[in-house]
Amino acid sequence: MVTTAGRIGWCAVTLLWVGLAAYGFGLWSAYEQRPGEIPDAADGTASFSGPTGVWRVLMFVHPHCPCSQASVLELRRLLHQLAGTAAVGSVQAVVFVVRPPDAPAGWEQGELLHDLSTDPEVSVALDSGGQEAKRWKAATSGHVIVLDPQGRLRFRGGITPGRGQQGSSLGSQRIMQMIQEASRSVGVDGSRAFERDGKKTSGEPMQVVVTAPVYGCPLWTPGSEGSGRGLAGDDPEEARGQASDRRHEPF
Repeated sequence: MVTTAGRIGWCAVTLLWVGLAAYGFGLWSAYEQRPGEIPDAADGTASFSGPTGVWRVLMFVHPHCPCSQASVLELRRLLHQLAGTAAVGSVQAVVFVVRPPDAPAGWEQGELLHDLSTDPEVSVALDSGGQEAKRWKAATSGHVIVLDPQGRLRFRGGITPGRGQQGSSLGSQRIMQMIQEASRSVGVDGSRAFERDGKKTSGEPMQVVVTAPVYGCPLWTPGSEGSGRGLAGDDPEEARGQASDRRHEPF
């Protein structure tokens, strides 16, 4: 027979368990919605790699971060959406798999890299030493850079709604809107017209770099599956290795 004291004890244990579960869920929810670092970038009007005539979407991923798969899936979704917009034209996508400078050869191998290597829609580049990530000031897995056909930086940030989450996000929406609006500004004769203060005008518009939160692991943390020292605190000029495309040079 359960005594009154026993009932009170069980109630206390139950309340404690519920409280701990709610606290743990709150911590996890906060973690999922905590964005990664987006370091300061160069002015959006600067030309990094020169004009190519196509929009370029670059993504930097940590090969062993559990959040990277969601970022890659959202990249594919974004490319499909852009492909369905006739006015957009060609979009080139490159995924850089970042390997820290002291990580051994082959450290980047795994399910994510294998999956990317079989994807015909993207080019895959091994960023040995993280040189390209430093060049573009990417610090978090899933960081996306968008360059317009003139080679100018137009977007930097993430395209997932949270850590490891899939679905519509502020980043994807902003990229779609930006590219579609820019594509509609091109006339049939190849000239460009832009709307300012409600009036159509020719010439180049003011270039604005659009941003959105990026959710993922720090790129410079090797992770439990690998070894090697991260890049935090390294001098960009001293990083070793060269970024090499597994299929063809992205630039």
